[in-house]
Amino acid sequence: LEQMPDFTIRASQSDYVRQILPINIGRTRRQQLESSITEEFEQVCIHYLPIPVQELTFVSFGDASFASSKNLNSHQGVVLCATDSRLGQNKEAPLSPVGWFSKKIPRVVRSTLSAEAYAMSKAVDLLGWLRALWGVVHVPSFDWRQPEQSYKLLNTALVVTDCKSLYDLVTRLAMPSCEEHRTTLEVLLIKQRCAENSQFRWVPTTLQIADSLTKNMDSSLLRAILAQGRFRLFDNSESLARDAQRRKAIEWLTQPSD
Repeated sequence: LEQMPDFTIRASQSDYVRQILPINIGRTRRQQLESSITEEFEQVCIHYLPIPVQELTFVSFGDASFASSKNLNSHQGVVLCATDSRLGQNKEAPLSPVGWFSKKIPRVVRSTLSAEAYAMSKAVDLLGWLRALWGVVHVPSFDWRQPEQSYKLLNTALVVTDCKSLYDLVTRLAMPSCEEHRTTLEVLLIKQRCAENSQFRWVPTTLQIADSLTKNMDSSLLRAILAQGRFRLFDNSESLARDAQRRKAIEWLTQPSD
């Protein structure tokens, strides 16, 4: 708007239109959706079961989602939990979350395996840092300057993935090899970290806790595990590997352990 000497007003429609702030309808819809989800699950709680200090160890769940036509970015998700040795023995064990993150993978990855390897390398790094902090506080002889040797003083930790190809590369005795050299380096890093008194385990996608941190999807599995505070890695009937139904996985987890 411009005022003339005779006090009349001259308006430029094009300038006025350019000054109108854009309305982000998508953002408003997302806010409404997030509000409805919050109201729907406002009763969800995190249940912590007691774990004796001498039996405590840690488990890291790492997952990734590869970029798609709808989402041009690959994402990674990690959930760190405290547990005990029963989890590594394929028994029901307490599972208490102590940390998590969900973010974009900051570099271009050319395959699902590359995304999974990058996310898992971050997961094992966080697991190592958490174990080092625990060792310094609770183990008098833990030497933080030599963590590779000091990790042997702690209980065996677990690293969990749902990527079978990554699991095969990490656990094979021969030198891991894949077409992408950068992915091979990530696999070697994971392999080295798992040699520091850690087990690398595979679970079906239906039991991957970190799955819902990598994409927009149903997070009922994560909520169920947080609410009950316990978890199992191994399905004796192997039915979950053959029939990938998340509802079936939740029913299996909520059943009383033998």
